[in-house]
Amino acid sequence: MLYICKMDRIKEISEIIVGGGEVLVELINNKGKSGILVDENLTDEHTNHYGIIVAKGSAVKDLEIGDIVVRTRVPEAPGYRYRGKDLLMFSRYNISIAVKPVNFDTSVELSA
Repeated sequence: MLYICKMDRIKEISEIIVGGGEVLVELINNKGKSGILVDENLTDEHTNHYGIIVAKGSAVKDLEIGDIVVRTRVPEAPGYRYRGKDLLMFSRYNISIAVKPVNFDTSVELSA
């Protein structure tokens, strides 16, 4: 669910302050009903979506801005629209797999 709020009034999304253990993720290639990266949402139609971390709370020590989220544990997360982009908020605990950008290949399309 995308919440309608005044996110567009924020000048620079990377400079927002989020809760200590929270991570804000921008969805890339989101073509399904939900951008959540769990097995139920991975079909041939939209297996290429993933997330890029755009903000994180002070308690999140093992992830950095720009890291790639490829798997989450939850079937639903708060979502927001920011200047045409879909954003999801996760607790750090609910991100089960993430990688550094240098360890993620965007040059090929994947299938289920």
